[in-house]
Amino acid sequence: MSISAWGEKPADWTGPSWPDLQFGHLWFIQNLLAYTVLYLVCSRAGRLAQRLRRGGRVQVARPAPRHRALLGLTAVIAAATFLVRLRHPLDEWVPVLDFLQVEPARVPQYAAWRESPYCS
Repeated sequence: MSISAWGEKPADWTGPSWPDLQFGHLWFIQNLLAYTVLYLVCSRAGRLAQRLRRGGRVQVARPAPRHRALLGLTAVIAAATFLVRLRHPLDEWVPVLDFLQVEPARVPQYAAWRESPYCS
């Protein structure tokens, strides 16, 4: 019998892992933090790559997206959401790294919003 700071796993435990590192309704803050860190890493890497390609110059201003681009983005998000929901229905929660709660059915929408170049 091993003794840990978390105690023994209850016999009727149905959670994904023990000890329980799920944070209930703080899932939104967890996801927001994860997407923010991902956005920061990707945007910094993108700027660095752009700077290396252009010899030190970085394009500052970006034109507004055209209607065709917005319709294309909408179609891609809808298709990705449809494909993900074939496997993962709404309100199915999956633990990532044993503490981050993710609802796979909504990941394409969240990722598209946070990683869209027009949202920065």
